[in-house]
Amino acid sequence: MKKSRKIFGYVLYCIVLTLVLLYYRFPSGFLTDYLETKIDKAAPAFLVSIGQVSPTLPFGLKFTQTEVSLKTDPKSSFLKAESLFIRPALWSFLRGKFQCCFDCAAYNGDLKGCVRFAKNSVKAPFTSSMDLSDIRIGDCAYISTLLRHNIKGILSGNIKYSGQYNLLLNGTAEANLKVSDGRIEFSSTILSLDAIDFNVLLIKAVMKRRRLDLRRVELKGQEIQGTLSGSISLRRNLLKSGLHLRGSIEPLDGFTKNAKGAFGRKRRLTFIIHGTIGEPKIKLI
Repeated sequence: MKKSRKIFGYVLYCIVLTLVLLYYRFPSGFLTDYLETKIDKAAPAFLVSIGQVSPTLPFGLKFTQTEVSLKTDPKSSFLKAESLFIRPALWSFLRGKFQCCFDCAAYNGDLKGCVRFAKNSVKAPFTSSMDLSDIRIGDCAYISTLLRHNIKGILSGNIKYSGQYNLLLNGTAEANLKVSDGRIEFSSTILSLDAIDFNVLLIKAVMKRRRLDLRRVELKGQEIQGTLSGSISLRRNLLKSGLHLRGSIEPLDGFTKNAKGAFGRKRRLTFIIHGTIGEPKIKLI
């Protein structure tokens, strides 16, 4: 019994010493360069920059100042995280299905979720879920670049996705999002409006087979309200994705814009949006 206790004590001491040395002598620079190289080979369209990597307990990694953008537009990053914690589920390896969870602080908000791979390989099909809270979308340069309009507000909601990393547009997804206390500033006048302030913007969307169905888009403000629905035919170059949308917009009693413009005597305008995301075309009906 004494011998067994002594052996157990030595083993425990070695484990603790290894963890302490690993924490204080962690090869952050080497791992950062290694991960950036591996990501570049696995996803050559993306540009990933990692400030520093450090270990966390139990069995996780912390990434600081992480930035992800497209190589075609490196200045418009679609993720700029102050910190990112990734923790693998060790028990998932025994089942042959790798899973890891993440907690990302970005744009004064938080993104939390998990990714589950069908096999112990990042190239295998996967499912993911993510919850968003208090994300200031006005700080994300990529959104304004993609939409060609400045949009501000606080984003919350959840997103679910199933697919494969090299065939992302062929996957399936569902999103329920809410933007509060927002403002959309148009790059050019639309329906006699230069900008729209709103209290709430609700979005419910489903993606399947390269098609994004906007099942519910509802805007509510003190001066104006509107709805939008339809579909977007997705392309690898998102700016070339086709628009097939129909909506309506209605000024309220507090509307102070140029009511004699596009609205005239009408209380509601109905319109369709076609063309592409890069070159949308709006037509009144």
